[in-house]
Amino acid sequence: MSRFVRASKVRHLFCTAPKKENTYENLKLSTATGDHNYIQGNTKYIGVPIASGGGALAIITRGKFGKQNAQPPCLDGHKGPVLDFDFNPFHENIVASGGDDAHVMVWGIPPGGLEKTTSDPLVDLKGHQRKITAVQFHHAAEHVLATGSADEVIKLWDVEKGQHKTDIKDHGGIILDLAWSYDGSTLVSSCKDKAIRLLDPRSASTTAKIEAHGGSKSAKVAWLGDTSQFVTVGFTRQ
Repeated sequence: MSRFVRASKVRHLFCTAPKKENTYENLKLSTATGDHNYIQGNTKYIGVPIASGGGALAIITRGKFGKQNAQPPCLDGHKGPVLDFDFNPFHENIVASGGDDAHVMVWGIPPGGLEKTTSDPLVDLKGHQRKITAVQFHHAAEHVLATGSADEVIKLWDVEKGQHKTDIKDHGGIILDLAWSYDGSTLVSSCKDKAIRLLDPRSASTTAKIEAHGGSKSAKVAWLGDTSQFVTVGFTRQ
């Protein structure tokens, strides 16, 4: 047996539990979010899918710590669980949600925060044939939204006009993740067919395709700031 013991840099690392007065409690979280965004926020609000009869996205005003209502104010228009959502980077009171019901809904949050549950979105974007698996606002073009689905299609929308603009169909499986590049000129996607694709949204075409991970489980993608590089996280075949 070797006498050498490898020194660990994290051996004595530990977490300090947050103070109760700085937490949000009593939220009955949804169990149907899969591998998508489970919680997300901006400078005003926090969004999290919660358990309900349909698909409810709770919107909590940041700073309102403590025990939440058993049924907090929700955006409750989907007929199935909310699987992914994204806040608009230009308008903090706008959020888009994608559900198991194949609908993409764009919601407006009142200036003072959501005080009561609503089932009336600003826009109901219809076009996907199966559940929505990825929702991403463009962070350089104000009203552009990209959505991916189990129907193997990425759709681009003009949410201000409520119009579908184009389809990107070059995928061989469920869309697992989407990310816009820093300047918004390129989309990167991960797919159940194990491929990572670079996509040109203007021509609706694939400009590059690689197999980054051998496993067929979920793979996530993220751009490295304003560079032309991105990172992926996935699984091996084992």
